[in-house]
Amino acid sequence: HTTKAMELASGTRASYNAANFLTSLNRPEEADEMLRPLDPDHGPMRDWPSYWNQRAHASHLLGRYDDELMAARELKRRFPKQRSALVIEARALAALGRRAEVDSLLIAAETLDPDVYWSQGAMRQVAAEEFALHHSGDSTAMYRAAATWLETRLRDAPTNRSHREWLSQAMIG
Repeated sequence: HTTKAMELASGTRASYNAANFLTSLNRPEEADEMLRPLDPDHGPMRDWPSYWNQRAHASHLLGRYDDELMAARELKRRFPKQRSALVIEARALAALGRRAEVDSLLIAAETLDPDVYWSQGAMRQVAAEEFALHHSGDSTAMYRAAATWLETRLRDAPTNRSHREWLSQAMIG
């Protein structure tokens, strides 16, 4: 059925939608097959950051962290204001065990607005999860750093729901 859907929807946003659905069904290989032929420079994927988010997500689920990193960096290059790109980049770097690069990315993000959903606290939490999954010895300090960052921000912005959500995840880790 996937092949028929690809034929019918080739080059349209329908292919992206089908890939998104397949990813949610834990079928990232098929999602990746639908995303790769789409042209991010022409047609419905042009100037659409969600394409790169979905490419990164499918790559992550497939354990292709270098591909995920490439998609995150392409998202960041094309859409520099997309904060999700930084979180995805941190996730890929952490999955690859590249701690120094994660730390550099976090330092670079310190100048950005802290009170957004994809905050530095989110970056720290997501990186901590990946270190816990792939490099268990490196996660405890990262969870603690995420919690500390989020607790500090919540003192200044106690109603920030995103920070509360990320903090609850950091405390579980």
